[in-house]
Amino acid sequence: VITTSASNKGIEEGEDNLLCNLREVQCLICCLLHQMYIADPNIAKLVHFQGYPCELLPLTVAGIPSMHICLDFIPELIAQPELEKQIFAIQLLSHLCIQYALPKSLSVARLAVNVMGTLLTVLTQAKRYAFFMPTLPSLVSFCRAFPPLYEDIMSLLIQIGQVCASDVATQTRDIDPIITRLQQIKEKPSGWSGICKDLSYKNASGDTGSMDPDVQLCHCIESTIIEIINMSVSG
Repeated sequence: VITTSASNKGIEEGEDNLLCNLREVQCLICCLLHQMYIADPNIAKLVHFQGYPCELLPLTVAGIPSMHICLDFIPELIAQPELEKQIFAIQLLSHLCIQYALPKSLSVARLAVNVMGTLLTVLTQAKRYAFFMPTLPSLVSFCRAFPPLYEDIMSLLIQIGQVCASDVATQTRDIDPIITRLQQIKEKPSGWSGICKDLSYKNASGDTGSMDPDVQLCHCIESTIIEIINMSVSG
């Protein structure tokens, strides 16, 4: 027992050391990138136009003090024809809005919401699914940083749901109740705050793997609306 306990303690200490080393390396890299971005902002633009895994965004936005300069070129990045760059731009912006809740961030976030509304009208079903599934969480961040965007974002979510519903002729019975519920939630959010948690749990626990992409997207839209409402109610 003593041997096992000592062994476990050694493993824990080793993991702690690795974590400390990782954080130290991350800090050094972020400091280096910060110095490079300050010396030449075009480097920041080049790095973000090339893109990198979105999982690193929380680290880069929080760890590189000069990341706010990305707000200068995000409108150009969103305007790129590649869907991957548009997605990355919106995800990057969502983290920047939380980190830097500035008037400039609000302006760019409003632009992003408008662009998302425009893309909704031109994307095919497959591209619509590929674009909105990873960007819906960004809308929650926009609302958290800038409550004045609440109405525009809720309207956008309803529009996405309506477009998805219209494209699912064979599954209307599954979709129509969701669209009706979304409208009711949008119009009377205060009356749904207690029910939203139950709906969110049911959606999260349901099996969406075999669903039509539009059906999956509708469920994700509902979960996003619920998250925004719960966030607003809780303050």
